[in-house]
Amino acid sequence: MRYSKRIIHIILLFVCIGVISILYYVEEKNRIMLPDNLQLEYAPLTVHVSNKDVQDEVRYELQKFAEEKEVTKRGAETGDILYIEYTGYVKGRPYKGLQNIETDFELGSNTFLEDFEKNFIGVYPFTKISFEMLFPEDYYDVPLRNQKVFFEVSIYRIIEVVFPRLTDSFVNQNFDCDNIQEYLDIVANKVYTLKYNMLLDDLQNALLSQIVESSSFNMSYYKPMIAKRIHEVLQSYNEYAKLSKCSIADVYQWFDTSEDILIETATYDQKKYEVCKKIIKEKKLLPAANEYERLCYDFAQQCGYNSIEHFTKDNGADYLQEKVYEKIVKDYLFAIALQIDKKLSQNKTSN
Repeated sequence: MRYSKRIIHIILLFVCIGVISILYYVEEKNRIMLPDNLQLEYAPLTVHVSNKDVQDEVRYELQKFAEEKEVTKRGAETGDILYIEYTGYVKGRPYKGLQNIETDFELGSNTFLEDFEKNFIGVYPFTKISFEMLFPEDYYDVPLRNQKVFFEVSIYRIIEVVFPRLTDSFVNQNFDCDNIQEYLDIVANKVYTLKYNMLLDDLQNALLSQIVESSSFNMSYYKPMIAKRIHEVLQSYNEYAKLSKCSIADVYQWFDTSEDILIETATYDQKKYEVCKKIIKEKKLLPAANEYERLCYDFAQQCGYNSIEHFTKDNGADYLQEKVYEKIVKDYLFAIALQIDKKLSQNKTSN
């Protein structure tokens, strides 16, 4: 009789575990519902590399070979490096974010607004200038939008950047190329790859966004996770405010954001993460351990870290997993889009 009771207890325990598992499965399934038959929409990637793109990249690569010469007997020209100190006045008073700013910039590089930089053409070192300009209506610092600002600027140094002459012998010695044309072809291919990767990232984001926007979520379950995301951002904003000795409102202005935007962004990011987890689980996309580790390492490297450990120490293991999952799903969606495009092309050809 004792053994019968024990067996009954064991059976009841297994039944309870089974019921709990079923309830958990149903509850988990209802947290997020992916679209059944979503037709992914996308435009094929078209990359154009202009001569200016190539010349800009060549200039960038030649910077490490360039020489700097102090300018003393002429005015500033496009391409010169100017060292300045400036203060901006709004309605006669120094504006907090434009007060006693020391900086340097390349004239003509659009480091600053064009209406700001154009005032420095022809100026001499060790001189002072003043001018007024109107800030654009879409400027990131909201209080300065459509605002007239009066600037007082001291120019205390001008540097001319002298680039080496591009010759066959120079590219052979420094870039292991036989001639200039071979070097320019390599640069053009590099620019093409950079542009392609940027367009690919935009496309993959658009494809994933279509899935996220077409899915349904039980948002009550995700509220704590969204709140955690918002808390982490606000924590970093508060630290930034302390270091900059300003208010949190100033930080919001500098980043052109608000509490509503933070909530919207955190909500979307959580939805995106849940969609990625769901797709990876349903489509069995999670790679083997060594491949997953490689993806983690690649992402850490892209962010400037030399190891996964250093990345997770600063950003957390959860964030790394989130970004790697996103990468896996983006690649998967792009592969599907390419297959659809290939089938459409084949149908057009057969017809």
